[in-house]
Amino acid sequence: MKPPWQLLFAMLAVGPLGCANGQGHGGAAHGCLEPSRPSHPSRAEEVCREPEIVPKSPRIPAAVEHRADVAVGTLPVTARDPFWGSPEAPVTIVEFSDFQCPFCARTAETLRQLRRIYGPAQLRLVWKNSPLPYHDLARPVAEAAMTVFALGGADAFWKFHDLVFANQQALSTENYVRWAVMAGIDRDKLESEQSGRLRAAKVDEDVALAMRLGVRSTPVFRINGVPLMGAEPTEIFREIIDAQLAAAQDLLASGTAASQVYGMLSVRNAALAKSELEDKTIWSVPVRRSDPRRGPASALVTLVLFSDFQCPSRRRLEVTLTRLELKYGPKLRVVWKDNPQPFHGRAVPAAVLARMALAKKGAKGFWQAQRLLFDGQEDLSDGALKSIAKGLRLSWAQVHQAITHRRFRRIFKASEELAKTLKVSGTPCAFVNGHRVAGAAAFERFVEVIDNELAKARAMASD
Repeated sequence: MKPPWQLLFAMLAVGPLGCANGQGHGGAAHGCLEPSRPSHPSRAEEVCREPEIVPKSPRIPAAVEHRADVAVGTLPVTARDPFWGSPEAPVTIVEFSDFQCPFCARTAETLRQLRRIYGPAQLRLVWKNSPLPYHDLARPVAEAAMTVFALGGADAFWKFHDLVFANQQALSTENYVRWAVMAGIDRDKLESEQSGRLRAAKVDEDVALAMRLGVRSTPVFRINGVPLMGAEPTEIFREIIDAQLAAAQDLLASGTAASQVYGMLSVRNAALAKSELEDKTIWSVPVRRSDPRRGPASALVTLVLFSDFQCPSRRRLEVTLTRLELKYGPKLRVVWKDNPQPFHGRAVPAAVLARMALAKKGAKGFWQAQRLLFDGQEDLSDGALKSIAKGLRLSWAQVHQAITHRRFRRIFKASEELAKTLKVSGTPCAFVNGHRVAGAAAFERFVEVIDNELAKARAMASD
């Protein structure tokens, strides 16, 4: 296991990853922001390639063509929105994006991977324009894209979309017009509509919607209403998509029509996200003897984390936790609670291995196992777990027997029941002295909560 200082240096070595209005670095999301907002780091794709026609998007059968009456849920989707996939797909990703944002270009490849993985029957992508004011070409390109969609349909739009992002370093008025023509649009018609700004109203409509939703950066996504910000890797999207596919299956099995799934889930998820954001409750979160922990019991702040070993967001959070432990030292204690999600088929076997490390090697063994499991998260097969057990000097025969006989199931069940009581809706979810911090929140968010708790402790000590 790498010591904390090595993890921190590995993270810092990535360097400055993004900027706001061309100035400064900092923050934690991966995208472009309006100038009035603090910057969020990420790394931009800087490879400029010659324009090339990308493979044609799969056509959707006529029976499930995009319809104008799908303005349902908390985020309306209509026939005026560029789309890919069936309107009856159980998962809809709505993207607020900017054609001049390098982080949006980076995410374009992620979305192409998702299209290949899930196909149009399971996944629908919907484009919403959010051109940022300091990107001089973002607004005209957005209007051109809406013109391409109006004149050539979804296939033409996605060809244009992919050409712009693949060659973003060469973005200019002359080039985006040329790319529109390469996507199949008549130059004269395009230039006529552009000169009359006939698609400006659609861009204005998208920007107004983004403002109402509090979208100030790009790219920003709503996956069946679940918010996701920045140029996150494919596995983060898959984590949310797979959970939504499971939720959609439950609705369909109960008799919900396929056409109603997006509306119902987007309303439910938006309400859940809002309630978590506005949650001011101080929850009572017991720390049990069976819970792995690091940091002294006398620490002024205890961070209890509900997670599972197949959750990709939890792996990102480990860097944040390492920074927090370096910053606060003995003032902070971290406690782990297993909360394996039902759609993560290898979460329980991995958790059993970690528990065996705890039983045989103590807390140090558990955290070593945790690090190895997250480092090798892409493969948690029995073969991979056997290799990890060997590295920890654990008997694979004993570990395998524990997995087969469902050892520790009572501990897992108790944590899952506690998670339900605390209204934990997914992983990771942390409680800092009882204050909920859901998801793989930014370092600064944890610092804010921890500093408030330390201030309260100092005030009580001075009384």
